[in-house]
Amino acid sequence: MSSLVACALSLTLAHAPLARRLQIFAPILALQLVNAFWTYLILRILVRILSGKNARDVREEDEDAQDARELAELEAREKEKKERERRGKGGKAQ
Repeated sequence: MSSLVACALSLTLAHAPLARRLQIFAPILALQLVNAFWTYLILRILVRILSGKNARDVREEDEDAQDARELAELEAREKEKKERERRGKGGKAQ
């Protein structure tokens, strides 16, 4: 039964306009490229594990460190802003 469906589909696509064939082919190709990329990443991690190298995810540490730096900068700005406001109110009262 599947060969009958495949045959009917191939005959349908053979006479379809180019735009219709691209609508079918392009998403399938995009998915295949994504699958190939993820397969590469998984295999690279497996090679690192099997070779005894460190196989941890370094992206998480970078993002956490960057988030911590941004949070510290934001807190420092807020502290400076409050300090300026406090000085400004104190200066007006005197």
